[in-house]
Amino acid sequence: MSFTLIILSQDKYASDLILPTKGQPQATTCQSKTFISQDLANNVKNIQVSAPAPKSDSNPVKFNTSTISLSQNFKCTADELYKAITIKEMVCAFTRNDVKWNPEKGGKFELFGGNVSGEFVELVPNEKIVQKWRFKSWPPGHFSVVVLTLNQGDDSTCLNLQQTGVPVSDIERTKQGWQNYYWDAIKRTFGFGALLT
Repeated sequence: MSFTLIILSQDKYASDLILPTKGQPQATTCQSKTFISQDLANNVKNIQVSAPAPKSDSNPVKFNTSTISLSQNFKCTADELYKAITIKEMVCAFTRNDVKWNPEKGGKFELFGGNVSGEFVELVPNEKIVQKWRFKSWPPGHFSVVVLTLNQGDDSTCLNLQQTGVPVSDIERTKQGWQNYYWDAIKRTFGFGALLT
């Protein structure tokens, strides 16, 4: 980009400012001088000014979360309960639905028509299952962490659940879901509410 500076002599500049006297021919009207070269003028016309793009917020939506802690006794061994919640056919039986179920580290799952989904993080046979777990209605990308611990006693197995990162607005719905669609359904389907013989 080049600039051209036009320098006017003092006489020319002064003649533009001095008004004609009586009897002199009228000077031409003073016109504004252009101090920008034609190339620069063309470039200036082509510059488009646009408002800066709004900053994209890479952070997910923030909301309050809480932790759910539940315990449930099942009248079965830890091995039987572990199988009921890890073998696909048994999960299909108590959910009364087809499921996507890959019980291995990094394996994905979907239950209840995709309304619950997640990923297996850790599986210790007959002892513990850790999952990333979410409702479909939760903000995109937000998962809670579910830790299921199985403790076998003399005549039953206690399943302890701790679920962290549950949106506060969904605490009650999540608790009811575990009770109605998991614990009660497992007991009804496999008879784990009866005493061991």
